[in-house]
Amino acid sequence: NYRSSQTILDAANALIAHNHGRIEKDLFSSIESDRKIETFQAQDESQEPLQVARDITRARKEGLEYRDIAVLYRSNYLSRGIERVLGKLRIPYRIYGGIRFYERQEIKDMLSYLKLITEPDPEDPAQKSLDLAVMRVINVPRRGIGARTVEKLQKEAADRGLNLLEVLRDPQTVSGAAAKKFAPFVELVDEMKSLRASVPLDELMMRMAFDSGYMAMLKDTREEDREENIEELQADIRQALQENPDLTLEEYLQDLSLFTDRDEEAGNAVSLMTVHAAKGLEFEQVHIVGLNEGVFPSLRAMEEAGRDGLEEERRLMYVALTRAKKALYLSWNSGYSFQLDRHKTPSRFIQEIPEDYVKQESTPLDNYPVHKSPQGQSRKSRGRAPKPTTRLRKGDHVEHTVYGAGVVTDVQKDIVSVAFGHPNGVRKLNMHHPSLQKVKG
Repeated sequence: NYRSSQTILDAANALIAHNHGRIEKDLFSSIESDRKIETFQAQDESQEPLQVARDITRARKEGLEYRDIAVLYRSNYLSRGIERVLGKLRIPYRIYGGIRFYERQEIKDMLSYLKLITEPDPEDPAQKSLDLAVMRVINVPRRGIGARTVEKLQKEAADRGLNLLEVLRDPQTVSGAAAKKFAPFVELVDEMKSLRASVPLDELMMRMAFDSGYMAMLKDTREEDREENIEELQADIRQALQENPDLTLEEYLQDLSLFTDRDEEAGNAVSLMTVHAAKGLEFEQVHIVGLNEGVFPSLRAMEEAGRDGLEEERRLMYVALTRAKKALYLSWNSGYSFQLDRHKTPSRFIQEIPEDYVKQESTPLDNYPVHKSPQGQSRKSRGRAPKPTTRLRKGDHVEHTVYGAGVVTDVQKDIVSVAFGHPNGVRKLNMHHPSLQKVKG
C-alpha cells in the first residue's frame, strides 16, 4: 500500500480479521507515522458535525487544503448535519457522486408541502412562492390531475389575481370530476393548517408526509433511501426546535432558503460522500461520521443478509479506513435514535480496532446525562440533557458554535435574543442549548 500510514493499515488489518473465511493477508506501508486514529463521541447528533468542522478548520490553519479532506458516511441522509454546519461556517464543500441534502427531490417536495400551510408573505404579495409549491406537489403522489387542467388553473389565477390555492377552493372554478380530484389536496392543506397551533413542527411535517400519501408512495416503490431522507428532515426540524423552541415554520423555511441559495463549491472544497462512492479515492485527512450501531454497520443489511451482510459492512468499513493517507477521525453520537427507536451505541467496528491505534478525543459516554426512552415524553423534551445552572442575562457576551460572538439583548424565560455580527443578525435561541456558551465580556 502506497497510500496510508502503517498505523492506519494496522487498524484496518485488525478490523477485517474479524471476517470469517477471509484469505489471510496483511498490507504494509513504507509510510511510518506515530499519529493515532482520533475518535470523537458527540453528546448528540448536532454536536458531531461541529467537531468535524473544528477539526477541518484546524487542519486548514495548519496548511492542509480543503480538497485534501473528505467526510465519509454510510448512507446519504447522514450528509444533512455536516452540510448544515459547513455551510453556515462558510467551509466550502461538494457532494461527490450525489446531490446535496436540501436539493433532493423528496426534501424539496416536503418543504413545498410545508410552504402550503404558511402565513401569507408580505414581501411576496402575489404569493408566487406559494404557487410554485402548489405546482410542485399537486400531483405528487399522483392524483390524476393532468397538465392541461393545471394550465387552466394557472390562467384562471392570473386572470383573477388569485393564488392557486384560492382558485382550488372556489367552487365556481373547480367543479364536477375535477373537484373530486382536488378536494383531498385542499382538505389536507386545511387540516394541517388547523393543527399548526397544537402539533410540534417536526411531527406536523411527518404527519403531512403520511397523510398526503407520500410515504406510502415511497414504500410501494421500495425507496428506503428517500424514506430515510424524509426522516432526517424531521430530525433537522427537531434540532432547530431544540435550539429555539419558539421557532415558527416561516422562520425555519426562511433560514433554510438563505442556506440553500449558495452555489455548490468546486475546486478547493471538502468532499462529502458515501463510503461506496469513496472506493478508489484517497485523501490526506478523512472523517468517518455516524459510526453508530445500526447505522454503520447497517441494521437493514444485517437483517436482510445475516452474517454475510455484517461481513460486507465490515469490508465497507475497511475501505473507508484505507481512504486516509495520514489523518483519520472516527465519530459517533449518543442520545436516542428515533429512526432505530432505541438508545444509540458506538459501532462494533470501533470496538474491533485495538486501543493501541486509537486516541480518544471526547468525554466517555458514562459522563454524559442518561437519555431516557422518549415514551411518555413530549417531543420537545426528548433527548435533552439537564439544564445547566448558569443563566444568561441581558448584556452577557456569548459564543455560538455556528453564529460566532454575540451579545444578549433580551431574555424571556429560557429564550434569549442574541445580536450577532453580519450576516446572522439577531437570533432567538435556547439559552441551555450546548451550542451557546457564556464568555467574559
